[in-house]
Amino acid sequence: MRHLIILLTIFVISEISCVNPVILDKNVISIKVQSVLNQPTVYINNISESYFPQISLYLDGVMLSNFDKKVPVSDGKLHKIVLIFPKFFKGSCIRMFYGIENVKEISFINFKGCKDTREMFFGMSNLTSLDLDQFDTSLVVDMKGMFAGCTSLTSLDLRNINSSLVRDMSSMFASLPSLLYIQNLNKLNTSRVFDMPFLFEGCVKLKSIDLSGFNTTLVENMYSMFSNCISLVSLDLSKFDTRNVNAMNKMFNNCSSLTFLNLSSFNTSRVKTMHSMFFNCTSLTSLDVSSFNTENVYYMEYMFAHCNLTKIDVKNFNTSKVDKMFGMFLYNKYLTSLDLSSFSSDNLKTVAFLVSGCSSLTSIDLYNFDFENLMSKHEMFSGCDNLKYVRNSKCIFGYLGKKYPNFTCIKN
Repeated sequence: MRHLIILLTIFVISEISCVNPVILDKNVISIKVQSVLNQPTVYINNISESYFPQISLYLDGVMLSNFDKKVPVSDGKLHKIVLIFPKFFKGSCIRMFYGIENVKEISFINFKGCKDTREMFFGMSNLTSLDLDQFDTSLVVDMKGMFAGCTSLTSLDLRNINSSLVRDMSSMFASLPSLLYIQNLNKLNTSRVFDMPFLFEGCVKLKSIDLSGFNTTLVENMYSMFSNCISLVSLDLSKFDTRNVNAMNKMFNNCSSLTFLNLSSFNTSRVKTMHSMFFNCTSLTSLDVSSFNTENVYYMEYMFAHCNLTKIDVKNFNTSKVDKMFGMFLYNKYLTSLDLSSFSSDNLKTVAFLVSGCSSLTSIDLYNFDFENLMSKHEMFSGCDNLKYVRNSKCIFGYLGKKYPNFTCIKN
């Protein structure tokens, strides 16, 4: 079945007129799309009726009403799209190609004037080639989910991406399981960006990410930023400024190939949630978080769970506001001792499974824990078969569950 190139030309005029295909040759169809009231907001899947009362494309004599992604796009005929933008275009490109699954190539001619590229290519699962050479994004303020879900893309070159006005990069590169590298990532201007959650989430084949040019001074959200980057071996975050970040939950979740993290530059004074921050980082044997300021943190559940840490220094942690520590050190089978003497349980509700599965643990200091007032503490020592000493000011534990080792409590 032959593949057609559809050449979509957007002209800005002030009245409605018919949309007719012009046959240039047997392989190219040029479509003139006309808008009203000089408001060319581009929605190909989700048509904005007030802006585009009529948008039609033709393929083999069959009208593709509103770029219907099911018929006949789904039969594989629509292979390549070339967009020619008008000289004075100004508008939104939100979800322009959302869910068009069979297109393999997209290129642009004179792309400029677009202010919002949220989820522009989202879900284009067969897209393998994206030509951004004439892709001017100097007016764009939102790139949330821009390339997300392009599951066949193996590379991206961002050399022409101007992000100087962008405020939101959430999920920009999320769920790109075939992506091997991102060229010129270090040239992205992130000086105005506030949101970076899920930025690289699910990029399972990326082995390295060059963040040397990132300015994160204004960033408030970094949760799940590198989550499920299972092939990532190293990360240089030495230039990260996190003074305004309030969410770091799942930031490195399931980065199972990471062997080292230097977080000495991290300012965590505003962070409220750290739950699952290092969950399943199974290649990490050591981690320096001694500089962390946790005075405003509420959630620490699963923070270091399923790592293979041999030691961890958390003596400086302030847990006065922490509400949950469920499974915080769960299944760290190489830890032999833990000093949690600085930990307060004043606002703590649950420490269930706190060190469960830490089979090499022989001693733990929980001096300031008030076990009598904890709502949930079941199985906090289960699987700690070698635990011999627990330090606590009261040595009154109450019910700890069905399975816990015979340890000696030390009061001083």
